Amino acid sequence: MTRGRNRLFKLFQIAVIAFAVSFLYDRLSASWTWEAFRFRGEVHLLLLAMALMPLNWSLETAKWMLLSKKAQPLSFTKAARAVLTGCFYGLFTPNRAGELAGRLHFAGKGQNTRTSYAFFNGSVAQTLATLLAGSVALALIPDFITEGDRHWWVMLNPLKWLVWILTAALVLIYTEPGWLTLLKGAFPPSGFIGRRLQMLQESKRSSLYVILLISILRYAIFSIQFFLLLLLFGYDGSALEAFLRIGILYLASTLIPTVALAELGLRESLALMLFLPPLMSPSAAFAATFILWVINLLLPAVIGGFIFAQLRNLQET
Repeated sequence: MTRGRNRLFKLFQIAVIAFAVSFLYDRLSASWTWEAFRFRGEVHLLLLAMALMPLNWSLETAKWMLLSKKAQPLSFTKAARAVLTGCFYGLFTPNRAGELAGRLHFAGKGQNTRTSYAFFNGSVAQTLATLLAGSVALALIPDFITEGDRHWWVMLNPLKWLVWILTAALVLIYTEPGWLTLLKGAFPPSGFIGRRLQMLQESKRSSLYVILLISILRYAIFSIQFFLLLLLFGYDGSALEAFLRIGILYLASTLIPTVALAELGLRESLALMLFLPPLMSPSAAFAATFILWVINLLLPAVIGGFIFAQLRNLQET
């Protein structure tokens, strides 16, 4: 029986990897252009952006070690394997929801539920970090709006209050147990949302603050990476304006449901709207966004794919 299940799992691995490769080829072949990738800045900017990638995923690994401690204490190596395998799954699932499935391979027996709750807590923290930065960006960006920005600002401006309210509500829910108690009353205790709110409430406040701090640090790192790549491809504006526009791009990417592979097209479109001439050319904005996607999502996912292919069964213990 065990041998049969392992064979089925191997077939499942082959099918998933084949699907990922074909999906990746389809996405990249549709939008590839070499001219866009001509550097306008110093090559060391690219090297700095790449050097920050291991730090980014090391922070996510440390966060996962902290989150999964109740379900199963993990070494740094095992937590990193779980995170990278999750990155591989998340590459072709909506809003990277498959990251949880990848991490469950490394959960202890009978700990899938606790592991999923831990993942939920981490996702809430990362979303909150994005909302906080996006809220600040929405408040300050009007000073930098030009005629070329009017077409997207007309749509976004009326929604800024909704984003601010959502951010404030999430801050209260995440930091104040009393607000969680009120919110829990609106959902069945045994329901999908009710169980996750209960897990969030049971978490130590100090741990949640550390998780949020790590999430903010991760956000800062991939924002700096994006800024470095913008400079590499000829960005000609202030650092403040760049980070505000990056904040709005990440905010929109978070709020629009998508598949990580499809984010390639989504973020390109957002970058082309937000980084207009004279800040930089459209092809340069495309190139910066694409390279960032390769560094932060594609390369870790490829490593995760190799880890996934080496798993011996459905759940590595």
